[in-house]
Parts: sequence; structure tokens; C-alpha cells
Amino acid sequence: MEKQILYDANEYIETASGNKVSRLSVLCGSMNVVINGTSIVQGESIIRADLGNIRIGRYCIISKRAVVRPPYKRLRGGISFFPMQVDDYVMIGEGSVVNAAKIGSYVRIGNDPQPRTHGRMRLAASLMLRVLFVCVAPASSPSCLPGLCSICSRVALVCLDT
Repeated sequence: MEKQILYDANEYIETASGNKVSRLSVLCGSMNVVINGTSIVQGESIIRADLGNIRIGRYCIISKRAVVRPPYKRLRGGISFFPMQVDDYVMIGEGSVVNAAKIGSYVRIGNDPQPRTHGRMRLAASLMLRVLFVCVAPASSPSCLPGLCSICSRVALVCLDT
């Protein structure tokens, strides 16, 4: 039986699409945040949509003290911010700082000591809370190209032959 997670209904605001947003969270530029539905934004988390648009998919969890901000590029005249897309079924762990253009579906970000396996991609996080993708290829396959797995054609920082 699945463990039930109880929460204080007075601490959260529930939207028409089923999102639960903590009253203790900070949404900077809330008019630039789109949360598609049935997602949870826990207390003390910060979403910096005042810098750029942020779209969050369905069934996402942004844990306590997490910071979500759009990517930026330094230019000669200053800094330019770009939109951010978080796909469905994403969990951003407690205390994580996420600064990315796109996060795919079924991703867990955080300092979980146990790597999570999904198909051929394994997602692990370093102690610095930076995401590290490890692609495990079969021994019969050629080695991965730098940054691209030859089996699943996904970006991988480290490719290992089993």
C-alpha cells in the first residue's frame, strides 16, 4: 500500500487545475509562471519568473527551499534571460538550485544518494546538486561520443560500457 502524505490545507492554496502552492513559497513575477496542473510547490521555495517565463508541467513537485530560475547568457550590454520549460513528472529536491532551459519528463533532481534508473538513462546528483547524466551502454556497442550516447542518442556527460 502506498504511503499517504498529509499536508496542512491552511498552508496551501489550491488552484482550479489542482495545483497546490504553499503560502510560504515565493513566486517572483507570478504572471510569468504557468503551472499546467496537479503540481505542488512546497514552502520556502522560490520561482524567479520575474527574470523570464517559466512553464511547469503536470505532476511536478518543487520541494522546500528549492530555487527555480530561468537560464541566462552574459552579453556585452548586460545579461539576457531565456524561457524555462519543466516537463511532466519532475521532482526538484529539497534545497536544489535549478538554472536550466529545459528539464525533460520523469526527472528527479536532488542529493539522493541512490541513483534512479529509467530505461538506459541513470540520473544521479552530485553533492553540489548539479545533475549528472550517466548512460550505461551494452558491452557490444561502440563507445559513446563526447556528450552523446550512441545507443539512445541522448546527451550524456559520462558514458560507461557494461
